This record gives sequence, structure tokens and C-alpha cells, in this order.
Amino acid sequence: MSVPKRKQLSKATRLEVLNKYDNHCAYCGCELTYEQLNVDHKIPLYYAEFGYDINYLESMDNYMPSCRSCNKYKTTYTIDTFRKMIEKQPDILNRDSSTYRLAAKFGVVTPTPHKVKFYFEKVEENLK
Repeated sequence: MSVPKRKQLSKATRLEVLNKYDNHCAYCGCELTYEQLNVDHKIPLYYAEFGYDINYLESMDNYMPSCRSCNKYKTTYTIDTFRKMIEKQPDILNRDSSTYRLAAKFGVVTPTPHKVKFYFEKVEENLK
């Protein structure tokens, strides 16, 4: 089985996704306009190959409003893998970027490693 083709979403559906977290990216929490909206799949479409129900994967429950950078970086990651990749960024930058290491030396940037909690998790936590 191959990855299903993405379903074309209507403007009404895209607006519903945008409003899901009050016009904020579900991951980083930045404000989004309709034009900036990327519709992400919380559980990636890729998982249809592993038996996930395509009707769920292409449902409002699985659609997440996302900014371009979060959507691009998340790609086919699960939420937990995406979280781990973000949490590794200070180490990756330190390893791969002499510019970052120099900025850290001079205190221009300060790595503050911590557990990542996504915007949608904070919102859902506050609703409890």
C-alpha cells in the first residue's frame, strides 16, 4: 500500500482547521492568518501504510493548524518524534554550526534545553 494522495480541502474546512486553536499554530502557538495556514495531519498520512484508518487520518480530528516552519519540520513525524527532534536542536546547532557556537560563546544566544509542550497541549490542558 502506498501513501494516499492528500485530500483537497475546501475553504470552509480550512477555516474550521484555522479556528481549531483560535488562529494559532497547534505546535509553536504563533498567530496565523488564512493565507499563512498549513493544514497538518497530527498522525501523518504516511501511517495509512500501517493500517491507520484513512477516514480518521483525513478528518477534522486529525487536522492541525500549522505555520509553515512547524509543518515543514514535522513532515512525517509523530507528535512524540517531532517533540524529540525539537528538544535536540541545541545539541544539533552546537554540533553543526560554528556561527551558533560563536554566538553562544559571547552570550548572544543561550541554550535552554527543556521538555517541549506544544501549544495544542497547553490549550487542552487548560480546558480540563
